[in-house]
Amino acid sequence: MSNAINLDDYHEMTSTDELNHIVRKSRDAKNGGFGVLSTGEKLAAALVLDRPDWLDQVGYTMAEAIDRVGAEWLALIPEAARRLAYEAEQEASSHEAL
Repeated sequence: MSNAINLDDYHEMTSTDELNHIVRKSRDAKNGGFGVLSTGEKLAAALVLDRPDWLDQVGYTMAEAIDRVGAEWLALIPEAARRLAYEAEQEASSHEAL
């Protein structure tokens, strides 16, 4: 048996890893950890969380941020935003139930 990974499976695994990374770093930024992120992570988090003030803070326009994060991460940002929005909804619901 071969241990070779199908190229499509590899891209899917890589994409999932990257998505989880973006979600994790965006969550960190949302919880006060913006300052410790790399520039690319800050830009991605700002885009995920719809925070143009963060883009301004690091001296990037929206167009520059899009260019800097690149096509691969840019394609993952909508899903990352949906995941964090879902988390926020779940958290709000759990607080309302108390």
